[in-house]
Amino acid sequence: MTLPYATVELAMDVLGDLSKSEVLLLGAGHMGEIAAQCLRNAGASKLKVMNRTHAKAVELADKLNAAAVSCDDRLKHLMSADVVVCSATCSHSLVSLEDAKMVAKARHRKPLVIVDIAVPRNVDPRAGEVDGIYLFNIDSLEGVVRRDTKGRGSATDAANRIISDEVQGFRRRLLAERVVPTIVALRQRLEELCYQEVEYLRKEFGPFTEDQDQVLTTLASHITQRIAGSLARELRDLPDRTNQEMLTVAVHRLFSLESSKLAVEAGTEN
Repeated sequence: MTLPYATVELAMDVLGDLSKSEVLLLGAGHMGEIAAQCLRNAGASKLKVMNRTHAKAVELADKLNAAAVSCDDRLKHLMSADVVVCSATCSHSLVSLEDAKMVAKARHRKPLVIVDIAVPRNVDPRAGEVDGIYLFNIDSLEGVVRRDTKGRGSATDAANRIISDEVQGFRRRLLAERVVPTIVALRQRLEELCYQEVEYLRKEFGPFTEDQDQVLTTLASHITQRIAGSLARELRDLPDRTNQEMLTVAVHRLFSLESSKLAVEAGTEN
């Protein structure tokens, strides 16, 4: 099972039949795109795409046979959706705790599945504590994939265990916030590198069939997520500020990000 298919599994565990479900895709990332395609293939009847750059939302919506919607109406579309997939590259939360409370109240606690596969996260983790909101992130999905592979029970049981761990796992918040600019820049750089490599392979060895091209895109996106996610955890979980700053400088130099000194200074201000 892959991460996009784990998204479908979790959505079906909460909602059951997806044939009457509305999906909202926040961001135009590759992994989010693939997850949205999987949800559509699983029967989701309506798909919307929202992105900070509306032109990208329109482009992706055309590709997915979906509707591009404006960020200005974000809460309205959150209230009408049944599944929200978040994959935006953003340094701040797109869905806050207050947003989650407002949405849950407007929906009369009708279940809303939010899958946050962004690095850093697009959704305030406390949103998962709101009645009616079922929040999963990339760690949750990977946990479900591992448990599914090892045959440790259903995706529902695995998800419940992960959610319980997430509620208790709010650690080192202050240190984590300091490295958000570096994580955002790193993910953008990795996406650029993967995109360049995919385009090179298309030119040198293409044309590919639609299935081959999707496998190639999925692989590139998965590599980006794994590297960014792994480095993000290392940066967030370092026990002291000095080690965190040293690793931040190393990441900026290794991936040719903007000035390492500026990144450290930005983190120091938080």
